[in-house]
Amino acid sequence: MKCSKCGNEMVIYKVATKVGTAVGATAGGVTGCAAGAGAGAATGGETGGIIGFCLLGPFGAVAGASFGAIAGGILGALGGGAAGAYTGSKLGEAVDEKIIAKYVCKTCGHEDRD
Repeated sequence: MKCSKCGNEMVIYKVATKVGTAVGATAGGVTGCAAGAGAGAATGGETGGIIGFCLLGPFGAVAGASFGAIAGGILGALGGGAAGAYTGSKLGEAVDEKIIAKYVCKTCGHEDRD
């Protein structure tokens, strides 16, 4: 690739920042936490209620549902947050490489996206 300013062949590829990766990881992590907490609490509450009812009857169902919802929400948030952050960082990495990346001429320092 030639520099569009000086015509030299010594052009290097440079990624200016990791903005896309950081934004993607943050957005994915927050979204994953929220979705995981909701799904985990619902599933954990249901499962805890069934187990509690089987073991201790109606009073056990209330306690089991409460503890199951709390535990499910925490574990769901952790799992969802990790998965969302990883996915978001990979998407952000693609944005960094395809949109934010620049070519820089070693001779004159000219920066160009094409």
